Amino acid sequence: MAGIYVTLSADFLAAVQVLIYVGAISVLIILAIMLTREVQRGSPSNKLRIPAFVVAILFLGAVGFAMLNTQWQVSALPPLEPTTAALAVKLFGEGGFILA
Repeated sequence: MAGIYVTLSADFLAAVQVLIYVGAISVLIILAIMLTREVQRGSPSNKLRIPAFVVAILFLGAVGFAMLNTQWQVSALPPLEPTTAALAVKLFGEGGFILA
């Protein structure tokens, strides 16, 4: 995708996309190393497993209670028309900057 931005003379957007993807990939690699470092030793038993389960159930119950007891209002406005085509024209059009 960054190559398309370069051909559209949107060098800044291409550089930002490359930097974001490089950062994301490096974070994923570091996370994978951290998670698999001690796999051979086995995981010790967690003493907080039951309290964590209780807290998770209480949180889920609170969220469910809030969702069920909320008076949800339907908007009186008609649904918006799709703007995907306009977004594509701005993104891939002349300049290639969606923020311009």
